[in-house]
Amino acid sequence: MSDTIFHVQIVTPSGGVVYEHGATHVRLPGEDGYFGILAHHADLMASLGTGKVEITESGDTRVELALCNGFVQIRDGGVKVLAEAAERRERIDVERAREAEARARKRLENDSNIDRGRAEAALQRALMRQLVARGN
Repeated sequence: MSDTIFHVQIVTPSGGVVYEHGATHVRLPGEDGYFGILAHHADLMASLGTGKVEITESGDTRVELALCNGFVQIRDGGVKVLAEAAERRERIDVERAREAEARARKRLENDSNIDRGRAEAALQRALMRQLVARGN
């Protein structure tokens, strides 16, 4: 893996800048699967799904975030992620994520008048937050 450092920024509408630091590698959840970014990556814009973001900073320090849908722009040697929601592993409230999972499952099982896509997205988000919080 390259040791060249590039700038990474992750921004959400409600949380502002969630992450901003130099990195040597970033792994993002694309719509069609995960992909990695190293320094000097070709310019790119891509949509992101719900998943775990893994960032390797200098000295092999790793940062993990739960991310929910968005876009990534790789340009001029930097990476900018605009996400609906993103949360650093150490800030995830596991109990709140479990409660969100239970609510989403209940809505999917019991309520025929719901927006299924929205309820399924809420379930995915809750499960991903728990997965990232566990360090998996």
